[in-house]
Amino acid sequence: MATRQAATKPMQDEWRARIKQGVLLNRLAQHAEGLIEMTPTQVQACRILLGKCLPDLSSVEMSGPAGGSLSITINKL
Repeated sequence: MATRQAATKPMQDEWRARIKQGVLLNRLAQHAEGLIEMTPTQVQACRILLGKCLPDLSSVEMSGPAGGSLSITINKL
C-alpha cells in the first residue's frame, strides 16, 4: 500500500501546480476584462509566480553569417 501512495505523490504535486496556475490565470483574465479589481502588487505577484511555472514566449530571429540568409541542409540516412 505504501508503494502506491509513493507513486501517486509526484502526480498529485503536478496537479496541484496546474490548479494554482489556472487560478492565477483566471484572476488575471478577470482583471483584464474589468470583472475584478486587483492592486498593482497583486498583478505583479501573479506575473512573478506564473513566470516560475510557465515559459515566457519571445521571438527569436536567426540569420546567417554577417546577417545574411541562413541555409539549412537536411541529410537523410
